[in-house]
This record gives sequence, structure tokens and C-alpha cells, in this order.
Amino acid sequence: PALSVGDGADGEVAEQVRAGYLEALEGRWSAADASFRATASVLDRYPDDLQALLRTASAEAAVETGDWDAANRQIVAATRAADRPTQERLA
Repeated sequence: PALSVGDGADGEVAEQVRAGYLEALEGRWSAADASFRATASVLDRYPDDLQALLRTASAEAAVETGDWDAANRQIVAATRAADRPTQERLA
């Protein structure tokens, strides 16, 4: 899934999410963690598949920087997002 960047304030937040993901891919854990922390409140707005990808990267950055609580929160949220399609099919 592509990380799109919108206009205005939403575009700035989307760019920061994108930056966090790219920083995580590069192993720049502190920078990635800071980007994901700054955008944590908007990750729910992304589609489930993209959200799971971002939350996984966020959890890895949190682990690498020693923040086990943040990592756990992201893992739980990623699991919930991944379970939504299954829940919808069973409804």
C-alpha cells in the first residue's frame, strides 16, 4: 500500500507518518519512534492493511528504543485492525 500525502495539516501529519515508516526501514529507531509518537493519534484513520504495516514498524521502533509499553500498545492495536475483516465476515 502506498503512503499518500494530502494537503495542509493532514498532509504534514501524513508526511510525518511516512517519515516514521522510512526511518524504521532504515533502522533509525529513535527518529522513527519520535515520528510515530507524534502521529499515534491518527494511525486509526488509515486502512487496516496499511495501519497494520505502520503499527508493526512503530512497535519495532518502540522495542528498539526500550519502550515496551508503547510496543505492546501498537501490537494490540495492529491485532485489532487485522481482526476487523475477520469479524466483519463472521457477522
